[in-house]
Amino acid sequence: MQQFSVEIKEFEAAEAEERHLKGLEDDYAFAIADANITTKLENEKDDIFATAQHAYQQAQAALEQLHAKEAAPAPKKESSEGEIAGHKAGVVRSVPLVRRFKQGGSTKWTPPSRSELKFTYEFECKRPDA
Repeated sequence: MQQFSVEIKEFEAAEAEERHLKGLEDDYAFAIADANITTKLENEKDDIFATAQHAYQQAQAALEQLHAKEAAPAPKKESSEGEIAGHKAGVVRSVPLVRRFKQGGSTKWTPPSRSELKFTYEFECKRPDA
């Protein structure tokens, strides 16, 4: 019986040592996984930051171009002050609201009479017997 007790204590000690080693292995695996995730997140953050920096630089360049255009002197007008697109300012001319077109050489079109435009039709509706 004493032999059995000694074997059980040795078995428990071996099992405790094995659990301790498995715990260390689990801790090591967690540390590796944490390091991998951290590295992945840092790489993703760096990529996003580089993209944002590039977009910011493009926006700054566009803004500088806009400020340069805004600060540039206005181009000189080619036409005189009161003339716009060939018309002189201040000249009033009448424009008819309805234009009339001439029918050159053709006979004048006459619309059909009202009686020709009217039509009639007949239909039958048979109700089903209830």
